[in-house]
Amino acid sequence: MEPDEIRAEIERRKKRARDLKIREVLWSLYHSHLCHYETFIQKDPELLCAEVSESIKTSGKSVEFSLRQSIYRIVYTEGSKVRRESLGRGELFGESIVPAILDLSVDDQRVFKFEIRRSTRYLEDGLAWNDDMGEITWFIEGPWVQELPELLKRIRAHEKSVLDRRSAPKLEAMKKRFGL
Repeated sequence: MEPDEIRAEIERRKKRARDLKIREVLWSLYHSHLCHYETFIQKDPELLCAEVSESIKTSGKSVEFSLRQSIYRIVYTEGSKVRRESLGRGELFGESIVPAILDLSVDDQRVFKFEIRRSTRYLEDGLAWNDDMGEITWFIEGPWVQELPELLKRIRAHEKSVLDRRSAPKLEAMKKRFGL
């Protein structure tokens, strides 16, 4: 392949990863569910989806679990925090920015890696958080591209069913109070 063809193919693959929203799926899976495993197991083990809870292992900022005869490993790495203050609309506000990287391996082969820019703005009214999905720096397509979004859906469905079941008595009482 010629260098221009290689660059074009890399851009095509990055676009495919963006279109599939792999960054968002992987970040949500890690940040919203798996990295809090130890907290869930201590405080609310019922919220854990049995599909991954039986095999999950955490160590610092990495999570490993089994799914369909494959071992998945997600590693989160933060860079140095940058703090800055600026004047905007007549008020002083601050912002801290933390560059980070999320790295996915399947069966000890790196298959996906991307950058994240996590920012916290300190405003007069309170805090505002934002996680910007950044550059995709590694992407090798495989069955994991379909398996992880499906897993995320199952985890969310499990959590929703647990929370719905728990809130059923309150919902019944509210129905009665509002004549429904």
